[in-house]
Amino acid sequence: MQMKRTTTSISKDTRCSFIKPSGDRCGAARVRDSGYCYFHSPTCQEERHAARVRGGLARHATGEPGDYRIESPADILVILERAVNDCFAQAPTLGRAKTLAQICSVLLKGMEVVEFESRLRVLEQAVFKAIEDKR
Repeated sequence: MQMKRTTTSISKDTRCSFIKPSGDRCGAARVRDSGYCYFHSPTCQEERHAARVRGGLARHATGEPGDYRIESPADILVILERAVNDCFAQAPTLGRAKTLAQICSVLLKGMEVVEFESRLRVLEQAVFKAIEDKR
């Protein structure tokens, strides 16, 4: 007598069970001990709400309003230095790295302009003094 071998089918599907309005199934991974993903699981509702609140708060400016008087390249350098410091306070991401690189590039150019302006002022004063001395 031969025994008939039976196998139990165990689903290894780890996708979310939520069905979208289009009729398609959500493709996100399930949350542990749930049939749904993070976005569709009723047990994650409070956590999702808290995350949205944190995200919304992070998008709003927390610094002082900008009432800056820009009358010289040196004034712009002060603002750029503040921008670099604010950028370092953010989470380390590729976007932050690109922003820092751009700000630093502009900051270096601004420093060159300030130095050039200073040297030019010294030369102008020397020329004006020489003209005055000849009179």
